[in-house]
Amino acid sequence: GSSSLSAARASSVGKLGMSIGLSFMVGPLLGGTIVKGYDEAVYIAIFFSMVSVVFVAMLPTEGKKGYSSGLLLAASNPGALFLMLMRTCMALAYHIFYTIWTVSLKTRFDFGPADHGKFMSFVGLSYALSQGFVAKKVISFFGPSQKVRIIMACCIALGIGRYCVYHTQSLALVYVLFGLIITALGIVNTILTADTSTLAPPSDIGGLYGIFEAVESSAGIAGPIVGGFLAKISPVTAPLMTVVLLYLFLFLLVAGGYESYVINGCQNSILNDEK
Repeated sequence: GSSSLSAARASSVGKLGMSIGLSFMVGPLLGGTIVKGYDEAVYIAIFFSMVSVVFVAMLPTEGKKGYSSGLLLAASNPGALFLMLMRTCMALAYHIFYTIWTVSLKTRFDFGPADHGKFMSFVGLSYALSQGFVAKKVISFFGPSQKVRIIMACCIALGIGRYCVYHTQSLALVYVLFGLIITALGIVNTILTADTSTLAPPSDIGGLYGIFEAVESSAGIAGPIVGGFLAKISPVTAPLMTVVLLYLFLFLLVAGGYESYVINGCQNSILNDEK
């Protein structure tokens, strides 16, 4: 049925997300503990980039249709537009927060390169566990029918967590809160990616993912600019409250439209595929 298919998709996406999280864990750990100079870091990065190119070249292809039709599909599919808006808001919240986050770590805890490396390794491990194990367990426990409430709960955790982790003076509590934040983020990303995969036929899904990535990259450019502008208004309050408000907007957005636009759209797509 559609419920078991949804859980299977979430599990597959979670495994891919786990590999990304592990990379985010190993990379900063190497950079903060083993790599001693900028040149050495660049050479290692170039090597792994070339290895990545080789593996990408080995991926199977299904023609060139997907990318050309991805934009048309995103523009004409209400579910795709809804998810695009969600991902844009999440990316903006992430990048606006990080305009003040790294500075706060230096101010509160005198973070250096090694400290950042260890912290980002913890973030990567949390993200890997979240997408590889936690997301699947959460969806299986509550059931795919409760995805809307799961995302809403994660939005609350992200908004409150970002606010609290910025203001705490305990480094141990920073790690605990950030672990919860990254876990919530991983669960949301797993659900969104799994649902995205059901909004388009296999020949077009690559193009749809490409459009989503382009939109998130644009938000990655706009986010720091907006964060810098807000910091001129108020160094901490304006960026931080904007992040909280973005998650509140996402909470209301999911409550009002996720089931109608995304879940129903996914079910219709699955029924069409079965026909």
